[in-house]
Amino acid sequence: MNKNQTLQQTEMKAEKENQKKQHRRRIIRNHRAFSLPQSAQQGGLRPEVTDNMPPKRV
Repeated sequence: MNKNQTLQQTEMKAEKENQKKQHRRRIIRNHRAFSLPQSAQQGGLRPEVTDNMPPKRV
């Protein structure tokens, strides 16, 4: 196998991993939005809700 092929494969692998991560992030974001109580969605977050959440990466 020549260098070019291996490089392509690693790039594809990295791309696939990236897609997986983004997909998971999207699911988490959606889940977070829908699983919060209605009051929290309007900005009245209870402290225990925010403490248990991982920090949001944008």
